[in-house]
Amino acid sequence: MTDAYNLVVDWQGQRMPSPKRKLFTPAVFEQVSGWVASGQTAAEISARIGCTPGTLRVRCSRAGISLRRRRCDPAPKSNRPQSTRPRRMSVRLPRWIISIIQTHAVRKGITAEMLAASLLGKIAEDNLVDAVLDEEAA
Repeated sequence: MTDAYNLVVDWQGQRMPSPKRKLFTPAVFEQVSGWVASGQTAAEISARIGCTPGTLRVRCSRAGISLRRRRCDPAPKSNRPQSTRPRRMSVRLPRWIISIIQTHAVRKGITAEMLAASLLGKIAEDNLVDAVLDEEAA
């Protein structure tokens, strides 16, 4: 006798493709929860199961399983290392100030943007904001 899972025929007796095996069983969802708790990413988990990360996210969302990894012992905000990755900031300046910065940048052989970023960085690093603004330190 042929297993119904392996052989499917239509009403005319023509062989049809086999149905796909069920990937997301309750046991798999339990494993997914464990893998998330152990710190694995959605991409790693989906590779283990044999699906795409998008499919994993949708199925887990429907099952009420969060794929967000949680930090076991988060450091207090004040002790967390600050990101060294540069971030963008846009600053509007009057044309006459831009002209002054460009003049100094040309003398140094750098762009005006690089000079402005360097100036702001040094002022912040050396805690010179109040001095530059000619205000008393708070």
